[in-house]
Amino acid sequence: MSGTYLKTSEGERRVSFSHGDYVRPRLLPGQSKLLLNSRRGGRPGIWIEDIEGDARERICDGDQASVSSDGRLIVFRREGIIVRRELSSGIEKTVSPAGWSSCSFPSFHPDGRVLFVSPGRGTYTAYLADPRQHASPEFLFDGEIRSTPRSAPDGRTIAYQNGAHIYLFDVHAKSHRRLTFAGGVQSWPMWSEDGESIAYLQSPTPVDGPRHVYRLQLDNPQKVFLVLRDVELGPDWNGLGFATGVPSILNGGRVNFWQSEEAARFPPELGTLMKREQGWRDFSPNGGRVNGDVIVECEWGALYLSAATGKLLLIPQKDETLAQGTEIRLLDRRGRQAERIASIDVSEPTVDRVPIAAVFRSDRAGPIRAAFSVSRSRPFVEIKATRNLGGVLIKKRLELAVVPDRVANDLIYHPANQAPSGVSLPRAPFVLGMAADKSGLLMVVTPAREQTVRLVKDNERAGFLGVEAYCAGESVFVSVLPGDDRWRTTQVTADGDGQPWQVVWSNPFPAQWRLATQGDDRNFALMSMMDTPTREKSIPLEEAKGLTTAPRRAIIYSYGRSQNTPLDRMTPMDVLHDALGIEHTSALLDIEGIRSYRHAEAWVPYKDPKVALEILTWIRRRDRPGVRQKIDDVSDDILMSLQGLDMRLSEYEAFATHLERMCRQRAPSGRAQAFLEFVDGRLAQLHQQLSGGAITPLAAVAASAQAFRSNRAGGYDALRRLVMAALSERLQVLAAYRELAKSVRDTAGLAVAHLPEARNICEQVRGLSGQVLRKRCYLEGDWRGEQPLGGPEVPYEKISDL
Repeated sequence: MSGTYLKTSEGERRVSFSHGDYVRPRLLPGQSKLLLNSRRGGRPGIWIEDIEGDARERICDGDQASVSSDGRLIVFRREGIIVRRELSSGIEKTVSPAGWSSCSFPSFHPDGRVLFVSPGRGTYTAYLADPRQHASPEFLFDGEIRSTPRSAPDGRTIAYQNGAHIYLFDVHAKSHRRLTFAGGVQSWPMWSEDGESIAYLQSPTPVDGPRHVYRLQLDNPQKVFLVLRDVELGPDWNGLGFATGVPSILNGGRVNFWQSEEAARFPPELGTLMKREQGWRDFSPNGGRVNGDVIVECEWGALYLSAATGKLLLIPQKDETLAQGTEIRLLDRRGRQAERIASIDVSEPTVDRVPIAAVFRSDRAGPIRAAFSVSRSRPFVEIKATRNLGGVLIKKRLELAVVPDRVANDLIYHPANQAPSGVSLPRAPFVLGMAADKSGLLMVVTPAREQTVRLVKDNERAGFLGVEAYCAGESVFVSVLPGDDRWRTTQVTADGDGQPWQVVWSNPFPAQWRLATQGDDRNFALMSMMDTPTREKSIPLEEAKGLTTAPRRAIIYSYGRSQNTPLDRMTPMDVLHDALGIEHTSALLDIEGIRSYRHAEAWVPYKDPKVALEILTWIRRRDRPGVRQKIDDVSDDILMSLQGLDMRLSEYEAFATHLERMCRQRAPSGRAQAFLEFVDGRLAQLHQQLSGGAITPLAAVAASAQAFRSNRAGGYDALRRLVMAALSERLQVLAAYRELAKSVRDTAGLAVAHLPEARNICEQVRGLSGQVLRKRCYLEGDWRGEQPLGGPEVPYEKISDL
């Protein structure tokens, strides 16, 4: 049941009922009272409730309230302004400076000052302000701060969220230290009263739950304990009370540096097995020149730079041994490979990265000055753009490659279908390569729109030789996620006439898995959240109704996290969040467009007219103002829902018109012209498909609703028939348009590989299709395993079948 709960060593009990979103309860020190945010009454406000009874009091307007250590003061946000208030007198004082209207996440420092966050240039900034003085707030630090920073009881350290993890900031030394290392997102840090441990929320993604409370000791942050499952944002904790479960042991941000001034034998293992007699010794980087070969060893693996051989290897570490390395070659602006390393400079590590600079040379190419950034805790390396660096060649034999596309369908590339010269890929934030030796996933991230990626064919052996990524003035990120359980090929079959398609599914660990298929007539993709490991079994694919023949290829691969993904297991989404940040990743993948939805122009309580029709049967007809008003409101909801679908249809119609105009433009080649003619043919098929159907006018539904309101005989039956017909007609047309948009987007993406001269046209078609597919109407459906942001809005389980 929803509400606010108090958990102690004696058990758990509910102390308050639900108050809407973002309650963020706080216990008042020394009192049996609870401070919380509530939307009770419709306006956000701050309340105090007695946890032993029903007494409650609304204090003031505002939200995000925190309480001082003595319980006399609160600090909160009101319309973007930070305010301090005395509870006994009600006297208020503005904390944030005049003109700062977008502040958030206030909390108290033990000395009486107030911590709060304000937007900065592309990030957020934490400040410390003294309400007792008129001085400007003290700048503390910048970061992707998405929850309330909190000071330790002694005031020396501040715990704060930066992106997907929690960090510690030393107020006096102005230094940072990373505290959490799990996959997923850690947020809302909470200090124990003794200042020796911190609790926090652990969630699979920045926007999804469930969120669990974990605890760690500051002197051993790699050991984390599960405290409580499935809580809402902003809990409170004093570090006392109840036992915790079995700990999870995580890798931290340890990094070691090894050097060999002569060509040394590359060790099969790192750490203690690096012997001096093998030619290796450890060193401390200071930004100076390092002679010979260099290994930067982190707990996820290592980056190996060999001045002697010119090799640059990215080596994931698995089970304390080194897996086969992935070679990275630098390319100049003409695409020529560098062949040796002239110099290497390793700088002192930052909180999260190890900076490396190197000069690469070749007999044919000029010097390439390269800058690398090695993640201390995640299996990726950033290759930063420099003036004469054109791109990188990542050499790893691949059986398949996939361009994930959550707006339409994933694109699968098999070497047998591609030209000998290689494969140009459409614009995408990242590409995944499935290792031919089943050793894991290669992930190449190209976050800038101008960057291009190409698969390199291996003409001597079946498969791809690797991936070329061109910088275009921006960084390229390369990651290798090790493990033979990261992906697998599978089968999609149909049992017989009228039976749903079946996929042979197994996932060896809990995660967010993605199914991608490639067929003769169309592609298909599906997201699936698996909270437990699954042995091989057949699962019906109700969403795969558009498939007419069995796909030639089908693969399943790990994409993101579920609530039960092991904390130390990294996924492609974890790499993106750490490499680019949460907000950049969300914008790059268009999470809002993929998972949010629209409905009527005005707000309606139920998004499905069928629900409103059912509610009308529950209303007892009485000639009373309240009853008449309820009937009018529900009837209006039905009309507004249908009107929202009509608005969505108009967007698709405008899309089709724009696409037809594009098909009339002059193509740069005959093959490009053939592509445009294909698109034009798909549009003609759509028009033919829709030409024989009529859509019930909204005016006819409005007239029927008016007849029902007038309580005419048979009014409800007539209204129900008309609404169901109008709804079904609109949804069928929307489904046809949506299928067209996905089909042309997929085809345009695959055409980039075969029609390099038509790349611009193909990308225009993909972009236009993506824009109309994003942010669908809720009833438009076709979610394919994507969870709508905000959760389902139609309580089907609470209404009877119609």
